[in-house]
Amino acid sequence: MTKHAILADNYLMDNGFSQMCGHNVMTLEQLCEFALEQKLSHLWIHPSTEMRFELTDYILLSAHQWDSVANWLYPQNHPESWQDNYLVSLHGYKRLERGRTPRINIIFLEYASFDWKDLTPKRVMELVNTIEGKLGVAVGGSPAGVGLRYLQKCNEKHPRWLAKPTQDLTQIPFKQAARPLNWSRKPTEEELNRRFFYKFDRNSDFPRVAVDERHGIGDPAHFSKGRGFDHMLPGIWRIDVDFSPDFDFTMIPKPLWDGFTWLATPIVRFLVGIGCGIHVNEAWVFERYEYIFRKWGKNLWDYSQEYDRGTKERDAFKMIMNEPLGLIRSDKFGTDSFKYRPDWNATIVAGSRANVLRKVYKYAQDGYYPIMVRTDAMYYLSDEKEPNRALPGILDYAHSLGGYKLEWCLEVNDQVRVALAMTGNNRLSTLNAMAEKAGF
Repeated sequence: MTKHAILADNYLMDNGFSQMCGHNVMTLEQLCEFALEQKLSHLWIHPSTEMRFELTDYILLSAHQWDSVANWLYPQNHPESWQDNYLVSLHGYKRLERGRTPRINIIFLEYASFDWKDLTPKRVMELVNTIEGKLGVAVGGSPAGVGLRYLQKCNEKHPRWLAKPTQDLTQIPFKQAARPLNWSRKPTEEELNRRFFYKFDRNSDFPRVAVDERHGIGDPAHFSKGRGFDHMLPGIWRIDVDFSPDFDFTMIPKPLWDGFTWLATPIVRFLVGIGCGIHVNEAWVFERYEYIFRKWGKNLWDYSQEYDRGTKERDAFKMIMNEPLGLIRSDKFGTDSFKYRPDWNATIVAGSRANVLRKVYKYAQDGYYPIMVRTDAMYYLSDEKEPNRALPGILDYAHSLGGYKLEWCLEVNDQVRVALAMTGNNRLSTLNAMAEKAGF
Protein backbone atom coordinates (compact mmCIF):
# COMPACT_ATOMS: atom_id res chain seq x y z
CA MET A 1 0.00 0.00 0.00
CA THR A 2 1.52 3.30 -1.06
CA LYS A 3 0.95 6.77 0.27
CA HIS A 4 2.42 9.66 -1.71
CA ALA A 5 2.87 13.33 -0.92
CA ILE A 6 4.83 16.14 -2.50
CA LEU A 7 6.74 18.77 -0.57
CA ALA A 8 6.65 22.16 -2.31
CA ASP A 9 7.90 25.62 -1.38
CA ASN A 10 5.77 26.07 1.72
CA TYR A 11 3.28 23.24 1.82
CA LEU A 12 2.82 19.48 1.66
CA MET A 13 0.26 18.09 -0.77
CA ASP A 14 -1.29 14.68 -0.25
CA ASN A 15 -4.01 13.42 -2.62
CA GLY A 16 -5.07 16.96 -3.52
CA PHE A 17 -5.11 18.34 0.00
CA SER A 18 -2.35 20.65 1.19
CA GLN A 19 -1.07 21.79 4.54
CA MET A 20 1.39 24.47 5.47
CA CYS A 21 4.79 23.10 6.24
CA GLY A 22 7.99 24.89 7.22
CA HIS A 23 11.07 23.07 5.94
CA ASN A 24 13.71 25.68 5.31
CA VAL A 25 16.30 24.15 7.63
CA MET A 26 15.69 20.46 6.97
CA THR A 27 18.70 18.17 6.84
CA LEU A 28 18.46 14.92 4.87
CA GLU A 29 17.84 13.03 8.10
CA GLN A 30 15.10 15.46 9.11
CA LEU A 31 13.52 14.99 5.71
CA CYS A 32 13.47 11.23 6.18
CA GLU A 33 12.08 11.59 9.70
CA PHE A 34 9.41 13.92 8.32
CA ALA A 35 8.34 11.25 5.80
CA LEU A 36 8.02 8.75 8.64
CA GLU A 37 5.98 11.17 10.75
CA GLN A 38 3.58 11.69 7.84
CA LYS A 39 3.33 7.89 7.39
CA LEU A 40 4.41 8.22 3.74
CA SER A 41 5.78 5.52 1.48
CA HIS A 42 6.90 8.14 -1.09
CA LEU A 43 7.84 11.77 -0.52
CA TRP A 44 8.39 13.76 -3.70
CA ILE A 45 10.50 16.93 -3.40
CA HIS A 46 9.41 19.72 -5.73
CA PRO A 47 12.17 21.96 -7.21
CA SER A 48 10.53 24.99 -5.58
CA THR A 49 11.97 23.84 -2.24
CA GLU A 50 15.49 24.30 -3.66
CA MET A 51 16.55 21.27 -1.63
CA ARG A 52 19.73 19.55 -2.81
CA PHE A 53 21.80 16.99 -0.96
CA GLU A 54 25.34 15.84 -1.65
CA LEU A 55 27.40 12.82 -0.66
CA THR A 56 28.40 14.29 2.71
CA ASP A 57 24.70 14.60 3.64
CA TYR A 58 24.14 10.98 2.72
CA ILE A 59 27.15 9.82 4.75
CA LEU A 60 25.74 11.62 7.81
CA LEU A 61 22.40 9.89 7.28
CA SER A 62 24.08 6.49 7.10
CA ALA A 63 25.87 7.22 10.39
CA HIS A 64 22.55 7.65 12.22
CA GLN A 65 21.01 4.18 12.00
CA TRP A 66 19.62 4.59 8.48
CA ASP A 67 19.97 1.76 5.97
CA SER A 68 19.27 3.14 2.49
CA VAL A 69 20.17 2.88 -1.18
CA ALA A 70 20.78 6.13 -3.05
CA ASN A 71 20.71 7.12 -6.71
CA TRP A 72 22.86 10.04 -7.85
CA LEU A 73 22.90 12.52 -10.70
CA TYR A 74 26.23 11.04 -11.76
CA PRO A 75 27.62 7.57 -11.02
CA GLN A 76 29.86 7.56 -7.98
CA ASN A 77 32.89 6.76 -10.15
CA HIS A 78 32.13 9.70 -12.46
CA PRO A 79 34.79 12.46 -12.58
CA GLU A 80 32.22 14.94 -11.27
CA SER A 81 31.24 12.74 -8.33
CA TRP A 82 32.60 15.11 -5.72
CA GLN A 83 31.08 18.29 -7.03
CA ASP A 84 27.62 19.17 -8.28
CA ASN A 85 26.54 15.56 -7.81
CA TYR A 86 23.15 15.65 -6.18
CA LEU A 87 20.90 13.01 -4.70
CA VAL A 88 18.19 11.88 -7.13
CA SER A 89 16.38 9.46 -4.84
CA LEU A 90 16.84 7.13 -1.92
CA HIS A 91 14.87 4.34 -0.38
CA GLY A 92 15.40 2.68 2.96
CA TYR A 93 14.49 2.54 6.61
CA LYS A 94 15.80 3.45 10.06
CA ARG A 95 17.11 0.75 12.36
CA LEU A 96 15.47 0.64 15.79
CA GLU A 97 16.44 -1.16 18.97
CA ARG A 98 13.89 -3.75 18.02
CA GLY A 99 13.18 -4.04 14.33
CA ARG A 100 13.05 -1.15 11.94
CA THR A 101 10.75 1.56 10.64
CA PRO A 102 8.59 1.18 7.51
CA ARG A 103 10.48 1.71 4.27
CA ILE A 104 10.36 5.19 2.74
CA ASN A 105 11.23 6.63 -0.68
CA ILE A 106 12.45 10.20 -1.21
CA ILE A 107 12.41 11.45 -4.84
CA PHE A 108 13.84 14.78 -6.01
CA LEU A 109 11.83 15.85 -9.06
CA GLU A 110 14.56 18.20 -10.26
CA TYR A 111 16.74 15.22 -11.17
CA ALA A 112 14.30 12.31 -11.53
CA SER A 113 13.97 10.50 -14.86
CA PHE A 114 10.30 11.38 -15.22
CA ASP A 115 10.24 14.84 -16.79
CA TRP A 116 7.88 16.36 -14.26
CA LYS A 117 10.06 19.04 -12.66
CA ASP A 118 8.14 21.92 -14.29
CA LEU A 119 4.71 20.63 -13.28
CA THR A 120 2.63 21.83 -10.37
CA PRO A 121 2.56 19.60 -7.29
CA LYS A 122 -1.09 18.82 -7.93
CA ARG A 123 -0.32 17.66 -11.48
CA VAL A 124 2.51 15.43 -10.28
CA MET A 125 0.18 13.74 -7.79
CA GLU A 126 -2.42 13.26 -10.54
CA LEU A 127 0.14 11.49 -12.72
CA VAL A 128 1.33 9.26 -9.89
CA ASN A 129 -2.24 8.26 -9.03
CA THR A 130 -3.12 7.59 -12.67
CA ILE A 131 -0.14 5.33 -13.28
CA GLU A 132 -0.49 3.43 -10.01
CA GLY A 133 -4.20 3.01 -10.64
CA LYS A 134 -3.63 1.35 -14.00
CA LEU A 135 -0.51 -0.71 -13.24
CA GLY A 136 -1.10 -1.63 -9.62
CA VAL A 137 2.58 -1.14 -8.69
CA ALA A 138 4.39 1.61 -6.82
CA VAL A 139 5.54 4.64 -8.82
CA GLY A 140 8.89 6.23 -7.97
CA GLY A 141 11.21 8.53 -9.84
CA SER A 142 12.55 5.88 -12.24
CA PRO A 143 10.37 4.72 -15.17
CA ALA A 144 12.64 1.69 -15.52
CA GLY A 145 11.95 0.69 -11.93
CA VAL A 146 8.20 1.05 -12.45
CA GLY A 147 8.41 -1.03 -15.63
CA LEU A 148 10.33 -3.84 -13.96
CA ARG A 149 7.91 -3.95 -11.04
CA TYR A 150 5.07 -4.19 -13.54
CA LEU A 151 6.90 -7.01 -15.34
CA GLN A 152 6.95 -8.91 -12.04
CA LYS A 153 3.23 -8.27 -11.58
CA CYS A 154 2.40 -9.46 -15.10
CA ASN A 155 4.28 -12.71 -14.44
CA GLU A 156 3.36 -13.18 -10.78
CA LYS A 157 1.76 -16.55 -11.53
CA HIS A 158 5.06 -17.75 -13.06
CA PRO A 159 7.82 -16.70 -10.65
CA ARG A 160 10.37 -19.07 -12.19
CA TRP A 161 10.17 -17.12 -15.46
CA LEU A 162 11.91 -14.19 -13.78
CA ALA A 163 14.13 -16.21 -11.44
CA LYS A 164 17.80 -15.23 -11.60
CA PRO A 165 19.93 -17.92 -13.33
CA THR A 166 22.36 -19.72 -11.07
CA GLN A 167 25.12 -19.19 -13.64
CA ASP A 168 27.11 -15.94 -13.64
CA LEU A 169 25.83 -14.15 -16.72
CA THR A 170 28.71 -11.66 -16.59
CA GLN A 171 31.02 -14.50 -17.72
CA ILE A 172 29.05 -15.21 -20.90
CA PRO A 173 29.54 -12.83 -23.88
CA PHE A 174 25.92 -11.74 -24.30
CA LYS A 175 26.91 -8.09 -24.58
CA GLN A 176 29.05 -8.84 -27.66
CA ALA A 177 26.21 -10.50 -29.53
CA ALA A 178 24.02 -7.58 -30.63
CA ARG A 179 24.35 -4.00 -31.82
CA PRO A 180 21.78 -1.48 -33.06
CA LEU A 181 21.99 -0.73 -36.77
CA ASN A 182 23.53 2.68 -37.52
CA TRP A 183 24.34 3.11 -41.19
CA SER A 184 24.39 5.79 -43.86
CA ARG A 185 25.62 6.33 -47.40
CA LYS A 186 26.13 9.16 -49.84
CA PRO A 187 23.09 9.81 -52.04
CA THR A 188 23.51 9.49 -55.78
CA GLU A 189 23.15 12.57 -57.99
CA GLU A 190 19.82 11.25 -59.21
CA GLU A 191 18.56 10.82 -55.64
CA LEU A 192 19.61 14.37 -54.68
CA ASN A 193 17.28 15.67 -57.38
CA ARG A 194 14.24 14.07 -55.79
CA ARG A 195 11.66 16.30 -54.13
CA PHE A 196 11.18 14.91 -50.62
CA PHE A 197 13.24 13.44 -47.81
CA TYR A 198 11.36 11.17 -45.41
CA LYS A 199 12.01 9.80 -41.95
CA PHE A 200 9.93 6.78 -40.98
CA ASP A 201 10.17 5.64 -37.36
CA ARG A 202 8.90 2.49 -35.68
CA ASN A 203 6.49 2.74 -32.74
CA SER A 204 8.18 1.44 -29.57
CA ASP A 205 10.61 -0.76 -31.44
CA PHE A 206 12.30 -2.50 -28.52
CA PRO A 207 9.01 -3.27 -26.71
CA ARG A 208 7.60 -4.72 -29.95
CA VAL A 209 10.60 -7.02 -30.24
CA ALA A 210 10.39 -7.92 -26.55
CA VAL A 211 6.76 -8.95 -27.05
CA ASP A 212 7.50 -11.06 -30.14
CA GLU A 213 10.66 -12.86 -29.06
CA ARG A 214 11.12 -15.83 -26.75
CA HIS A 215 13.32 -15.18 -23.72
CA GLY A 216 15.34 -17.71 -21.79
CA ILE A 217 14.45 -18.97 -18.35
CA GLY A 218 16.63 -21.01 -16.04
CA ASP A 219 20.29 -21.53 -16.96
CA PRO A 220 21.80 -21.42 -20.45
CA ALA A 221 23.45 -24.55 -21.84
CA HIS A 222 26.86 -24.43 -23.52
CA PHE A 223 27.71 -26.30 -26.72
CA SER A 224 31.12 -26.25 -28.37
CA LYS A 225 30.54 -28.61 -31.29
CA GLY A 226 28.03 -30.84 -32.93
CA ARG A 227 25.12 -28.47 -32.56
CA GLY A 228 23.28 -26.93 -35.51
CA PHE A 229 21.44 -23.63 -35.34
CA ASP A 230 17.97 -23.83 -33.79
CA HIS A 231 15.94 -20.69 -34.45
CA MET A 232 13.63 -21.50 -31.52
CA LEU A 233 16.29 -21.23 -28.83
CA PRO A 234 17.12 -17.79 -27.38
CA GLY A 235 20.81 -17.33 -26.82
CA ILE A 236 24.03 -16.48 -28.63
CA TRP A 237 26.02 -18.29 -31.32
CA ARG A 238 29.63 -18.10 -32.47
CA ILE A 239 29.35 -18.82 -36.16
CA ASP A 240 31.09 -18.57 -39.51
CA VAL A 241 28.96 -16.86 -42.18
CA ASP A 242 29.05 -17.44 -45.91
CA PHE A 243 27.46 -14.58 -47.85
CA SER A 244 26.24 -15.27 -51.33
CA PRO A 245 28.33 -13.51 -54.02
CA ASP A 246 25.08 -12.02 -55.30
CA PHE A 247 24.86 -9.64 -52.31
CA ASP A 248 25.61 -6.01 -53.20
CA PHE A 249 25.95 -3.80 -50.16
CA THR A 250 26.52 -0.57 -52.08
CA MET A 251 22.99 0.71 -51.50
CA ILE A 252 21.90 -1.25 -48.42
CA PRO A 253 23.52 -1.91 -45.04
CA LYS A 254 25.50 -5.05 -44.32
CA PRO A 255 23.68 -7.21 -41.79
CA LEU A 256 26.70 -7.55 -39.47
CA TRP A 257 29.31 -5.25 -37.99
CA ASP A 258 33.06 -5.49 -38.52
CA GLY A 259 34.83 -7.83 -36.12
CA PHE A 260 31.70 -9.63 -34.92
CA THR A 261 32.22 -12.82 -32.93
CA TRP A 262 28.98 -13.78 -31.20
CA LEU A 263 25.48 -13.25 -32.61
CA ALA A 264 22.13 -13.47 -30.81
CA THR A 265 19.46 -15.80 -32.17
CA PRO A 266 17.29 -13.21 -34.04
CA ILE A 267 20.15 -12.00 -36.23
CA VAL A 268 21.29 -15.55 -37.02
CA ARG A 269 17.69 -16.37 -37.89
CA PHE A 270 17.71 -13.40 -40.27
CA LEU A 271 20.96 -14.54 -41.93
CA VAL A 272 19.50 -17.98 -42.56
CA GLY A 273 16.36 -16.36 -43.94
CA ILE A 274 18.26 -14.38 -46.59
CA GLY A 275 20.15 -17.47 -47.71
CA CYS A 276 23.47 -17.15 -45.92
CA GLY A 277 25.39 -20.30 -45.11
CA ILE A 278 26.31 -20.61 -41.44
CA HIS A 279 28.48 -22.96 -39.43
CA VAL A 280 28.06 -23.10 -35.65
CA ASN A 281 31.31 -23.24 -33.69
CA GLU A 282 29.91 -22.65 -30.21
CA ALA A 283 26.69 -21.59 -28.51
CA TRP A 284 25.12 -20.52 -25.23
CA VAL A 285 21.38 -21.16 -25.50
CA PHE A 286 18.36 -21.50 -23.25
CA GLU A 287 16.46 -24.72 -23.81
CA ARG A 288 13.57 -23.38 -21.73
CA TYR A 289 11.95 -20.15 -22.82
CA GLU A 290 8.75 -18.14 -22.60
CA TYR A 291 7.15 -15.00 -24.05
CA ILE A 292 7.93 -13.11 -20.85
CA PHE A 293 7.12 -9.62 -22.14
CA ARG A 294 3.94 -10.41 -24.09
CA LYS A 295 1.27 -9.28 -21.61
CA TRP A 296 3.51 -6.53 -20.24
CA GLY A 297 4.18 -4.87 -23.60
CA LYS A 298 0.63 -5.11 -24.90
CA ASN A 299 -0.83 -3.58 -21.74
CA LEU A 300 1.64 -0.70 -21.57
CA TRP A 301 1.11 0.12 -25.24
CA ASP A 302 -2.68 0.10 -24.79
CA TYR A 303 -2.41 2.39 -21.76
CA SER A 304 -0.21 4.84 -23.67
CA GLN A 305 -2.71 4.98 -26.53
CA GLU A 306 -5.49 6.16 -24.21
CA TYR A 307 -3.84 9.60 -24.18
CA ASP A 308 -3.05 12.11 -26.91
CA ARG A 309 0.43 12.39 -28.30
CA GLY A 310 2.55 14.83 -26.30
CA THR A 311 0.65 14.40 -23.03
CA LYS A 312 2.59 13.57 -19.87
CA GLU A 313 0.53 10.41 -19.34
CA ARG A 314 1.38 9.03 -22.77
CA ASP A 315 5.05 9.96 -22.41
CA ALA A 316 5.20 8.33 -18.96
CA PHE A 317 3.76 5.01 -20.13
CA LYS A 318 6.16 4.97 -23.08
CA MET A 319 9.12 5.60 -20.77
CA ILE A 320 7.93 2.80 -18.47
CA MET A 321 7.79 0.55 -21.52
CA ASN A 322 11.13 1.51 -23.08
CA GLU A 323 13.57 2.19 -20.27
CA PRO A 324 13.63 -1.24 -18.57
CA LEU A 325 14.78 -2.88 -21.80
CA GLY A 326 18.06 -0.97 -21.64
CA LEU A 327 18.46 -1.27 -17.88
CA ILE A 328 18.46 -5.08 -17.93
CA ARG A 329 21.81 -4.93 -19.74
CA SER A 330 23.36 -2.77 -17.02
CA ASP A 331 24.97 -3.90 -13.79
CA LYS A 332 24.05 -0.54 -12.19
CA PHE A 333 22.05 -2.28 -9.48
CA GLY A 334 24.34 -5.29 -9.27
CA THR A 335 24.15 -8.65 -11.00
CA ASP A 336 22.52 -10.62 -8.18
CA SER A 337 19.00 -9.74 -9.30
CA PHE A 338 16.41 -10.66 -11.88
CA LYS A 339 16.96 -7.12 -13.23
CA TYR A 340 20.34 -8.09 -14.69
CA ARG A 341 19.53 -9.98 -17.90
CA PRO A 342 22.03 -9.15 -20.65
CA ASP A 343 20.71 -12.21 -22.49
CA TRP A 344 17.23 -10.67 -22.76
CA ASN A 345 18.74 -7.38 -23.90
CA ALA A 346 20.85 -9.14 -26.56
CA THR A 347 17.74 -10.84 -27.92
CA ILE A 348 15.85 -7.53 -28.07
CA VAL A 349 18.65 -5.50 -29.69
CA ALA A 350 19.36 -8.27 -32.20
CA GLY A 351 15.66 -8.61 -32.96
CA SER A 352 15.44 -4.88 -33.62
CA ARG A 353 18.40 -5.03 -36.00
CA ALA A 354 16.96 -8.06 -37.79
CA ASN A 355 13.51 -6.47 -38.17
CA VAL A 356 14.77 -3.24 -39.70
CA LEU A 357 17.10 -5.16 -42.02
CA ARG A 358 14.22 -7.35 -43.12
CA LYS A 359 12.18 -4.25 -43.91
CA VAL A 360 15.04 -2.50 -45.74
CA TYR A 361 15.91 -5.58 -47.82
CA LYS A 362 12.26 -6.12 -48.75
CA TYR A 363 11.94 -2.59 -50.08
CA ALA A 364 15.31 -2.81 -51.83
CA GLN A 365 14.00 -5.74 -53.88
CA ASP A 366 11.39 -3.31 -55.25
CA GLY A 367 13.96 -0.59 -55.95
CA TYR A 368 13.59 1.54 -52.80
CA TYR A 369 16.97 2.22 -51.18
CA PRO A 370 17.50 4.04 -47.87
CA ILE A 371 19.94 6.88 -47.34
CA MET A 372 20.28 6.21 -43.62
CA VAL A 373 19.16 3.78 -40.94
CA ARG A 374 19.38 4.73 -37.26
CA THR A 375 18.29 1.86 -34.98
CA ASP A 376 14.65 1.58 -36.08
CA ALA A 377 14.37 4.79 -38.14
CA MET A 378 14.66 4.66 -41.95
CA TYR A 379 15.37 7.64 -44.22
CA TYR A 380 14.42 7.77 -47.91
CA LEU A 381 14.51 10.27 -50.76
CA SER A 382 11.46 10.21 -53.04
CA ASP A 383 9.57 12.17 -55.67
CA GLU A 384 6.26 11.10 -54.09
CA LYS A 385 4.44 13.67 -51.99
CA GLU A 386 2.33 11.03 -50.21
CA PRO A 387 4.41 9.05 -47.68
CA ASN A 388 2.55 5.79 -48.23
CA ARG A 389 3.47 6.02 -51.91
CA ALA A 390 7.05 7.08 -51.24
CA LEU A 391 7.42 3.72 -49.45
CA PRO A 392 4.34 1.66 -50.34
CA GLY A 393 2.53 0.22 -47.36
CA ILE A 394 4.89 1.66 -44.74
CA LEU A 395 2.05 3.41 -42.86
CA ASP A 396 -0.45 0.55 -42.97
CA TYR A 397 0.01 -0.09 -39.22
CA ALA A 398 1.01 3.40 -38.14
CA HIS A 399 -1.06 3.26 -34.93
CA SER A 400 -0.02 -0.19 -33.73
CA LEU A 401 2.80 -1.35 -31.48
CA GLY A 402 5.76 -1.81 -33.83
CA GLY A 403 4.10 -0.14 -36.81
CA TYR A 404 5.96 2.53 -38.78
CA LYS A 405 4.83 6.14 -38.64
CA LEU A 406 5.91 9.25 -40.51
CA GLU A 407 8.23 11.20 -38.20
CA TRP A 408 8.90 14.02 -40.65
CA CYS A 409 9.18 14.96 -44.31
CA LEU A 410 11.42 17.73 -45.68
CA GLU A 411 11.04 19.29 -49.08
CA VAL A 412 14.45 18.93 -50.69
CA ASN A 413 16.24 22.24 -51.28
CA ASP A 414 19.86 23.35 -51.31
CA GLN A 415 20.02 23.33 -47.49
CA VAL A 416 18.84 19.73 -47.33
CA ARG A 417 21.33 18.75 -50.03
CA VAL A 418 24.15 20.35 -48.05
CA ALA A 419 23.06 18.46 -44.94
CA LEU A 420 22.93 15.18 -46.84
CA ALA A 421 26.52 15.76 -47.95
CA MET A 422 27.63 15.89 -44.31
CA THR A 423 29.05 12.91 -42.48
CA GLY A 424 28.51 11.33 -39.07
CA ASN A 425 26.24 12.86 -36.47
CA ASN A 426 26.40 16.30 -38.13
CA ARG A 427 24.18 15.07 -40.94
CA LEU A 428 21.45 13.73 -38.68
CA SER A 429 21.49 16.57 -36.15
CA THR A 430 21.25 19.15 -38.93
CA LEU A 431 18.35 17.36 -40.61
CA ASN A 432 16.52 16.94 -37.31
CA ALA A 433 16.94 20.64 -36.59
CA MET A 434 15.46 21.44 -40.01
CA ALA A 435 12.50 19.17 -39.30
CA GLU A 436 11.89 20.80 -35.94
CA LYS A 437 12.01 24.25 -37.53
CA ALA A 438 9.50 23.04 -40.11
CA GLY A 439 7.09 22.16 -37.32
CA PHE A 440 7.51 18.42 -36.98
